[in-house]
Amino acid sequence: MGLLPVSGAALRSDARVRDAARDIGARYDVDYTDDAAVTALLTERRKALETEQRRPAAWLGLLALMAGLFLPVGIPLSAALDAHLFAAVGAAGGLTVVGVALLVHARTQWKRALRNGPLAGYREVLG
Repeated sequence: MGLLPVSGAALRSDARVRDAARDIGARYDVDYTDDAAVTALLTERRKALETEQRRPAAWLGLLALMAGLFLPVGIPLSAALDAHLFAAVGAAGGLTVVGVALLVHARTQWKRALRNGPLAGYREVLG
């Protein structure tokens, strides 16, 4: 409970802050003046965000990006690919574009999870 930036006791000490925290908490159905509830909320959201970071889109995007970036390096090493240089470079470009798109999608979903719900209310309380 000592890891919270502002304790529930500090929020309850001033009537205006307490009322504002309760109003914000009513919108998100969370009591932000209860240290145990906020700690549980932050712990649960941390696990959810770690899970969000490990979604298949993130892994596939990283693999596609790496393949797209390293394929041009490997083209001269293979006689079969060297014979089809333009097709191999086109495939590398396509993999790079798909990889970047998947990584951007995964990051957007992760940031959306950070901005929505009770975490947004907690940031509002801290503000």
